[in-house]
Amino acid sequence: MVEFNDEIYDDKTDNQLTRKADCVYQKMVDNKNNINWILENFNDGDTHSQFNLKLVMSTTLGNKTNASTATPLQSGISNTFVISINQSHAENRNTTLTIARTIIHESIHARLWEFMYSRDKNLAMIKNDFPGIYNYYKNHQQNWDHEQMAAYYRETIATGLKHFDNGQHTD
Repeated sequence: MVEFNDEIYDDKTDNQLTRKADCVYQKMVDNKNNINWILENFNDGDTHSQFNLKLVMSTTLGNKTNASTATPLQSGISNTFVISINQSHAENRNTTLTIARTIIHESIHARLWEFMYSRDKNLAMIKNDFPGIYNYYKNHQQNWDHEQMAAYYRETIATGLKHFDNGQHTD
């Protein structure tokens, strides 16, 4: 179950992370799997997510890639975004703070892409419902999600990392 704005929803996250990455993920959620500190940045009125999130370890990501997020079309899994964490990086070279940052970053990708997929990539509907996302998509095409994340979600990432490490680091 996930608690969001005082309501309880069925848990739609399939956590298949292992070892250090799983420890980081478990620390990022509380005993109710409550991740309000990141979800509250993505309000969509009363519309609840129709998508699932799957977190997996990957041995096939390139040496320069910490993680990647696949859309339902890319993953081939209906209504599921798949976040793949580079197993070698997570187990051998990334700090727990880096893994937390990566999970937050990839989760933001999934949530931004969810708005696109929940509207069946109907740009007119996206333009009306989410004009900010539409403008970034229109103006930046290939890299729109990174551009929007850089412009609007740095504070979300910083807040998430402070939450993760109990404020041990400066911004």
